[in-house]
Amino acid sequence: MLPEPHSLCSADVCRDGGTYVVLFQDCAGDTFEIELPVITDNNLKRIGYKPPILKGYDPKIHGRVKETRQLSWQEGLELRTKLVRLLNINIGFGGKPCAEEMFELLLLKGAILK
Repeated sequence: MLPEPHSLCSADVCRDGGTYVVLFQDCAGDTFEIELPVITDNNLKRIGYKPPILKGYDPKIHGRVKETRQLSWQEGLELRTKLVRLLNINIGFGGKPCAEEMFELLLLKGAILK
């Protein structure tokens, strides 16, 4: 079962070549992260994205991952539908534009348009 997002905290692109990360909280205040891992070629050029990963954080120990779950593209799209409703300008790090880019990549199931 997927968490029920209540608020978006932050969105960013990692320095590994382009992995996207969106941090959000559910109604109970538990923190989750949906990650879209980048796929690069031998020259470190982005060629696509792997299916999303969902991480749940331990509420008792800041920054400690409690659980990690590989999502299917369908589950990623279901979570995306819930997260898109929460888009606003008050998202940290890369902000709303970064979250929108990740949500678009989820729609494309990791494909990069040429």
